[in-house]
Amino acid sequence: MSEITVPYQLYKETTDLPSRTKYLITQASYKAVAESSEITVLCEYTIRVFKQSSSDNNGDVIIPLISQRATISHSSITVDSGRNHNSDGISVGACIVTQANAPAYQLYTSHAGIYHVKLTVHVPYLTIKKTGMELQIPSSSNNSISFQVPHANANIKIFNSFMDVEATDQWLERAGKEVPNYTVTFAKLPNETTLRAQWTIKTETAPVNNNNNNKIDASKVQKPPNIVVVQNILGSIGEGLLILKSQIGYKIISGIVSLFNIKVERNVNIISVDGEAIKKWEVNEPADPKSSHRVLTVYLDYGVESDYTLTVNAEYNMGSTTADVSIPTMFCIGDDITRQRGYIAIEARTNVEISELSSNSLDAMDVQELPRELSSLATHPILLSYKFLDPLFQLQLRVKKNRDVQVLVSICESAHFITTMSNTGKTIHQYILSIKNTQKQFVRLQVPFNFCLWSTLMDGLPIRPSYIDNPASPDTPFLLVPLLKAGNPAQHDVNKPVQLEIVLLENEVRNISGQSGHLRFTMPKMDLPLRAAYCTLYLPESIKAGKSEGNLKCVSYFTSDPPQSITSPNPSDYQDYSRNDDMVNRRSSISYDRHSSNNYANKAGGGLFSNFSSYEKKPSLNKARKEGGVKGGVIPVRVEMPTTNNAHLYEQILLSGEKDLSFELPFKQSKVKVVRSNN
Repeated sequence: MSEITVPYQLYKETTDLPSRTKYLITQASYKAVAESSEITVLCEYTIRVFKQSSSDNNGDVIIPLISQRATISHSSITVDSGRNHNSDGISVGACIVTQANAPAYQLYTSHAGIYHVKLTVHVPYLTIKKTGMELQIPSSSNNSISFQVPHANANIKIFNSFMDVEATDQWLERAGKEVPNYTVTFAKLPNETTLRAQWTIKTETAPVNNNNNNKIDASKVQKPPNIVVVQNILGSIGEGLLILKSQIGYKIISGIVSLFNIKVERNVNIISVDGEAIKKWEVNEPADPKSSHRVLTVYLDYGVESDYTLTVNAEYNMGSTTADVSIPTMFCIGDDITRQRGYIAIEARTNVEISELSSNSLDAMDVQELPRELSSLATHPILLSYKFLDPLFQLQLRVKKNRDVQVLVSICESAHFITTMSNTGKTIHQYILSIKNTQKQFVRLQVPFNFCLWSTLMDGLPIRPSYIDNPASPDTPFLLVPLLKAGNPAQHDVNKPVQLEIVLLENEVRNISGQSGHLRFTMPKMDLPLRAAYCTLYLPESIKAGKSEGNLKCVSYFTSDPPQSITSPNPSDYQDYSRNDDMVNRRSSISYDRHSSNNYANKAGGGLFSNFSSYEKKPSLNKARKEGGVKGGVIPVRVEMPTTNNAHLYEQILLSGEKDLSFELPFKQSKVKVVRSNN
């Protein structure tokens, strides 16, 4: 062993530094004596309180002790400090306090030192049979326990402890050969926060009289346990698998039980066993290899003497989704089981048809008559229900798998196509889609023209789109826009539609320089059914449009409100992808007049390209090539659509998204009158 010389000044400065650990319980001792009405426990603690900084609650230290479930009849506090030796707690400002919202009594002090705390407490018994106790204790690395019960040859168990050999030897040396009329045990408890003890009493021998009136010594045999078992069995059938959930209730009339044996069929796979204070469980193979049953054995940490519930989860492979299946049985075995009865319910997890083929030792009953404990286990409608008095019942079922019917998992409730054309022939498009979706990951759009993608939003927040090749038309790839929101799908309301907003700039410039001509507009195809389509076309004010032709009908007003662009959220909301409904407000709905087709355009507001704004891009996580202001693989900007006062409205209902939606209209150029204001 080597020695290191440290300067005294450095040692002094190090030891005088405030400690982050406020206190440490270096030793705890508990001496418990079971009495007639309660258990008296003498608690002794050695607590080291470290020097605290002045800024840390003014140096106050609060140390939790035993649970307030116990009653303190006497307490004492002494302290060893640098100035005072074995002074009482009052002189150094220490006391034991209790608070209504605190689970434990607390030692309150404001001075550093070594405290010796002694408490005499009284703890109630756990049960009316007065054979157990439980007490919450403070955490300590050294717990010494002695436990005494007023019965000779009692079996005392202190949970999570090991025998204190040294203390036991010392007690045996003092006791000598004299047999006391009590039982005491000594144990060490590791760093636990619960002191839990339970004991059983062995029956003493007593003289009894026989028929010849001769007194002989015979053992007074303890009455064996008497247990009544009630089972609640749920059979859940689907996808070729029978899942069994058996809730076994043991009504212990007399005796103490710490082990349960359940016989299960060999072809049943036990998944889990749940219950209070289970030490372990195991499935034992029978001695006879030809036996069709195995034994499930469940061990408890301690013996129970009141009602106990055990839940066994198992599964049985039916071999096919369509099959005849016999419901496996589980029944408790043991000499202490005097009666078994129960209930069984059958449910279907999938679209299978279940019918009864045969049954034995079962009585059919109405579903409403099932116990509440069994009904609460079911997650699907209960189809068959029975009760039984013999656990060796027989139930044969026929399970038939029906063919699945294709259903609609996604639909575009409404689509609003907004197109604005400038005086130079440039065209910008905005597609607002209101989509209900349960499983579809992307909506696939086929845009019939070359375009530059400007913006894609989901419920007002930017999202990242992608492309896939179109085998039929390599020049026009499919545009994929995500539909699923981030987070737990169970928290999303599938009946609430998701709103997508897509802004595209058409690359081709339309020729409108002549005095007249024709304009044709085709909406993008999508791989979703389309319930209603709306289109708003903004033309330059110098163009006068004629009667249109196509599968979109020109109207003077919309029969219902089309989806509108969600107003711009706060830019700070772009730090995450979750929508804050308190920060995002929808644009007020627009009413349409039957006699004026310009009301919609007037309310939409502004002159040509009057409303145009964008938000700063979010930094990309992937490298992308630059093409002016365009990047790939990044979150796009938000774009507000420009509008004009020359609006035309089109709509159609019950459409297939995979068909072309188009219309064509003639136009004439007209001179725009300039009105000068006198102001």
